[in-house]
Amino acid sequence: MEKGQIRQWVWDELTRRGQAAFPKPVHGRIPNFVGSAAAAARLRELEVYRQARVVKVGPDSPLHPIRAMVLRDGKKLYMPTPRLTAGFVVLEGVEPGREREATSLTNFRRFGREVRLEEIDPIDLVVAGTVAVSQSTGVRIGKGAGYGDMEFALLCRLGKLRPDTPVVTAVHDLQVVDAPDHPLGVELPWDPHDISVDYIVTPTRTTAVRRAHPQPTEIDWSLLEPKRLRALQPLLELRRMQGGNP
Repeated sequence: MEKGQIRQWVWDELTRRGQAAFPKPVHGRIPNFVGSAAAAARLRELEVYRQARVVKVGPDSPLHPIRAMVLRDGKKLYMPTPRLTAGFVVLEGVEPGREREATSLTNFRRFGREVRLEEIDPIDLVVAGTVAVSQSTGVRIGKGAGYGDMEFALLCRLGKLRPDTPVVTAVHDLQVVDAPDHPLGVELPWDPHDISVDYIVTPTRTTAVRRAHPQPTEIDWSLLEPKRLRALQPLLELRRMQGGNP
C-alpha cells in the first residue's frame, strides 16, 4: 500500500471505531485519539524520558498531554511552530497547574519564548506526531507535509540533535499498522528523508523498536519549491547562517 492509502485507512478506521478525538475530523491531521493521556503515562515510565532534561515535542493535538507532562516534570520543552512558519518556542518554569494551558496551540507562544536556531539547547529526546508507524522497522509517516522530518534534519545539521537521539511516538494501537493483531498488517514504505522511531507508546503497550534505517541528517533542498521554502523561517535562517548556500 502507498502512504496515502495507509493514512486514509487510519483516519477512516479511527473515526469508524469511535477512537478519534477532538479536533475532528481527524482526516488530514496527525489524529488525536482516545487514550492519549494513557499513552503519555507510558512514556513517563521509559528510562530515556526520565533521563532527558531537554525534550522536543511536536505541536500536534495527541501530544498535548506529553507537552504538559514535560513541563510538570521540570524539563525544558521545545515546540516547533505549526508548519515551521516561525521557528521554535522554548517553555520552562511554567506556574504549577498551568502546564496544560501553557502547552496548547492557542497559548504556547504566549507562555514561551521564540528562539533563534543557535540558541536551542542540545535535545535529549524527540517526541514526534504520527499517522501510522511500523513496530518492526520504526518507520513512521506523518500527514504528508514532511515538517517533522525537516525539523530533525535541520537540528542535526546544527548539532542540536544526534542521529542516535531517541525518538518516541505516541499513537493509538490502530496506528501501529504492522502489529501481529492489526487488521491491516502492512509494513510502511520508507524514503531517505523520513525519520524513524525508537519507541512506540500506545494506550495499551510500549514497544522498543530496532530501527531499520538511518535518520535524515541533511535537508534535501531539492524537495523544497522556492515558494514553500520562503514560508519556512528556520530553513531560511539556516541558509543565512550558511552564507546563503544550502
